[in-house]
Amino acid sequence: MKHVDFVYRALGGKTIRVCIDAEGSTAKKIVFTGDFFMDPGEALDELNAMFEETSLGREEAKRRVKEFFASRKEISLLGAAPEDFVEALDKAFQQMEN
Repeated sequence: MKHVDFVYRALGGKTIRVCIDAEGSTAKKIVFTGDFFMDPGEALDELNAMFEETSLGREEAKRRVKEFFASRKEISLLGAAPEDFVEALDKAFQQMEN
């Protein structure tokens, strides 16, 4: 099992940290943390729960993040945008594949 820990600075100035546990190029667990603000607070827990005990490649993981934010219009972010989460995840997968 390989572990990747990637920190991304969003255009809003906050950081998004993506931790991936992987086997080969497949993510088994993905966790987002950082110094951004997300309201409601439990939305971050829900996002992370989508990636527990999973088996996803890069494109499927990015699609799930996009769909999560698109389906949850009530989520408010300060210091980051949904696109930043997708970009952070993409860069974490790039690091994982190197």
